[in-house]
Amino acid sequence: MGTHLQSMESMPEYEEFCICLGRKIAWVRRCQGLSQKELSKRCGISPSYLAKIEGAKGSLGTSVQVLYLIAKTLQVDVATLVCHDEIDYQRVRMYKIKQRVMGYESNQLH
Repeated sequence: MGTHLQSMESMPEYEEFCICLGRKIAWVRRCQGLSQKELSKRCGISPSYLAKIEGAKGSLGTSVQVLYLIAKTLQVDVATLVCHDEIDYQRVRMYKIKQRVMGYESNQLH
């Protein structure tokens, strides 16, 4: 199973899915006026783990159980968190391009 996960993590589409998932969780959480600390406490996970899930690549390998807990705590269906449209993916692609440009510019300054 470990090799299967490694191969999944190297797939750009999977990475984009994970970024969309993390951003969707963060968006729903903020819409409900919850901090990462409060949501993580209600879910029984650490704030650093939730921050990782919401981060750029943090949801890679997140268990279905944790996604279920987050969805239940936010009072939304898991499908709400995992369903993304083309606009979500376009935003992720733009974010990744911006990160590459920022990294390039930072390297040029040193």
